[in-house]
Amino acid sequence: MKIAPSIAYHEAGHAAVAVYFRIGLKRVSVVPDPNYDGICSQVQQTWFEKLDREDSDSITKKAERQMMVALAGPEAQRKFAPTSIRRHQARGDIKAVFECAFSICGSAEEASALVELLRIRTRNLLGMPFVWKGVKALAKQLLKRNEISGKHAKAIIESADKPRDRIRIVHYRHSVVSPALPTSPVSGAAV
Repeated sequence: MKIAPSIAYHEAGHAAVAVYFRIGLKRVSVVPDPNYDGICSQVQQTWFEKLDREDSDSITKKAERQMMVALAGPEAQRKFAPTSIRRHQARGDIKAVFECAFSICGSAEEASALVELLRIRTRNLLGMPFVWKGVKALAKQLLKRNEISGKHAKAIIESADKPRDRIRIVHYRHSVVSPALPTSPVSGAAV
């Protein structure tokens, strides 16, 4: 069975961002079924059950990270081959992201803005050399083997990151900022 490389990059994108956020993986597969071209299964999480009941920064942060994992598939596919993505391939990912965003936000306008912000953050994350190397390494293995366990996928992604390539990342609340950014002479904060 011949698998399109763009599908491998799509699933590898989901997996690499999940690993980056320390979200456990069950398996990553590019074997198509009637509903999906491929799948990246995660370990069962319970944070989403609290979205409607609990309003906390911790739950919101987990939700935003999960939305970035969902957005990482289509964004990685787009980065690999911009013309390869088809609307039906990302439909489930985008639907899940918008449902989660509507649960967090008070309006459709705010939910749309949040999704666009997270799409930009996801693109930036995939643009980091150590993350993209993990995507490429896993996609290559998926094209050879079609399905990989979560444990093995994590090992492939992490082994692609050579320490000399890693840039130090500082996390501020919800954003990812490189310490090499210019700072304000007045406050010393990143600009």
